Amino acid sequence: MEWNNIAILIGAGVMLVGATASTPPVFRPRRHPPQQTHLTTTVPIQSARELAGTAVFFAGVVLMQAGVVAGDLRFGASYQWLALATSAFALVFCGVAIGRLSVRWQLRPDAPVDVEAH
Repeated sequence: MEWNNIAILIGAGVMLVGATASTPPVFRPRRHPPQQTHLTTTVPIQSARELAGTAVFFAGVVLMQAGVVAGDLRFGASYQWLALATSAFALVFCGVAIGRLSVRWQLRPDAPVDVEAH
């Protein structure tokens, strides 16, 4: 088996793991915070696990697309520019998902706040 086919299979497995991790836990009872009178909330809409699952899913897409592009370039397909453009979009989506995860980890409300020294 060639390496690009192995990359496609591994990418499909990574996508499956990411899709499973990005789904919210439906059967687990959620603890809802008390009702707030103002319109802002401190409870995150998506958990870090869901955002990490989305990032892993898109990493699998990038890995699969890399295997497809390698096969296309090897066999000299006529639609190479389309495969490269699709790879670029997949890489951008993966970067956005990783960026959202990074921002979520940086702005987590349960993190201790450093006290400034006087």
